[in-house]
Amino acid sequence: MNKENKTSQTTEPAIAVEPVLGTVLHLTLKKKWFDMIYSGIKKEEYRELNSYWGKRLTKLINFQYIDGMEELINDNRMFFKDFDFIHFYNGGSPCLKYPNFRIECKGIDIGKAIAEWSDNLQGKTFRLKLGAILHIA
Repeated sequence: MNKENKTSQTTEPAIAVEPVLGTVLHLTLKKKWFDMIYSGIKKEEYRELNSYWGKRLTKLINFQYIDGMEELINDNRMFFKDFDFIHFYNGGSPCLKYPNFRIECKGIDIGKAIAEWSDNLQGKTFRLKLGAILHIA
C-alpha cells in the first residue's frame, strides 16, 4: 500500500461542537428525570447538600452546611457559582454519544425538593432552577 492510499482512507468525521458563550454546568441524569425536564414538567433539578456538591455549586472551597443558614445563603447570591447553562446528559460520560440538551440555569438556592421531582430527597437540597431548553444534541 502506497502513501497515497493511506491518506485517502475514510475515517469518522470529527464532531463539531457549537461554541458556548457563558458558563456551563455538565450533569448526568437518570432517564426518568431527563425525560421530565426535557418535556417541561420538571422545573428544578436537585443535588444533595454535601461537600461534593458544595464545591461544584458554590464559590466556597470548604463548603459546610449548618442547619438554618439557607436564608442567609439564599439572600446572598454571590455565594453560588454563576452558571448560564446546564448541559444534561442521559447517563454516561459527556464524551460519548448519549441523548443530551442544554437548558438555561435560572439560579441556584437551598431548599426542600419536590417529592415527585426527586428520589425522595429528605431535608434541604441544592435546587437548580431551570429555564428554557436552548440546544438539543
